[in-house]
Amino acid sequence: MIEKLNLKIRPLLDIHEKLKDVLALANIKTPKIVTCGMQSHGKSSTLESITNIELPSKSGTCTICPIKICLREAKEKEYFKIKFEGEELDDSIVYENFKNIKDKINEYQEIVKQKYNLKGKKITKDTIIQVNVYKNNVPNLDLYDLPGVTHVDGIEEEAEEIYNSFLKNDEDTTVLLILNGGDDLTNSSVTKWMKNAVNYKNRFIQVIAKSEQIKKFEDKFNELKSFELNTKLFLIINKVKDDNNLKYLNDDNEIKK
Repeated sequence: MIEKLNLKIRPLLDIHEKLKDVLALANIKTPKIVTCGMQSHGKSSTLESITNIELPSKSGTCTICPIKICLREAKEKEYFKIKFEGEELDDSIVYENFKNIKDKINEYQEIVKQKYNLKGKKITKDTIIQVNVYKNNVPNLDLYDLPGVTHVDGIEEEAEEIYNSFLKNDEDTTVLLILNGGDDLTNSSVTKWMKNAVNYKNRFIQVIAKSEQIKKFEDKFNELKSFELNTKLFLIINKVKDDNNLKYLNDDNEIKK
């Protein structure tokens, strides 16, 4: 299934990447792809399924600032680089062990904590960590991972500022809205913010992580229909002991076993 999806979507992503370079010369903005969601709702698992790289994940605040992941087709060897967005990449510092990506991102997050005096579970919008990943058989694609939203005092307000800067008025941004299958989706903070975004019905794509936690699929799909999005719905299964009762939607939006 993933191979078939890559065959369909990869040519489009490659064209997008080539257009981005050309349009940048004319000072024309190109679309961003951003992931957002509540804290611990499966955002990291979703990104890992797209990028095939391991990202920091744990309970509580894990992503303290936006992280930009730049996937690129490797011309020869596979490797990755890391920096803060806006800085020059040091070509002499490359990492070939992809298992170290998570640790390197955490090292940069520690620098962010010290620089901006972040204590406890605080987050910041003032810097972006950029990870350039060069691998075989990947689409040329840029993804922004935003900090997960939580209702802890101070963090929710900061998260809303970050989300508004990326999502609210930028019609060129496509948003992967990561939702937890086991939660009340209509009362989620991110779905409320979504409705304040310009042209959200055509820009936001629903991704239901931890879909194995859905108890009544019909009720959940009716809940999602209330958003009136014009985009397709995707389900991600994280951990399943028994998949005999799992259901999914086919291309005609019919529920099937």
